[in-house]
Amino acid sequence: MENTRKNESQSIFYSVNDVMELMDCSRRKAQLVINQLNQELDAMGMLTMRGKVQRTYFWEKVYGRNEVEN
Repeated sequence: MENTRKNESQSIFYSVNDVMELMDCSRRKAQLVINQLNQELDAMGMLTMRGKVQRTYFWEKVYGRNEVEN
């Protein structure tokens, strides 16, 4: 049976643990960041998932760039 779950590096979402690592911050701070970004996405009519944030939106808002740019 084929594993249907994507590898974490292939996911379009970041989890709390991913945000903690990327921002070198506490779990609580990562949760607050994800919550804030998801509220912004929700206000734009985008679908959100509790405890996860879209990778592309995270990079745009936190770093001001696409994650693949150097």
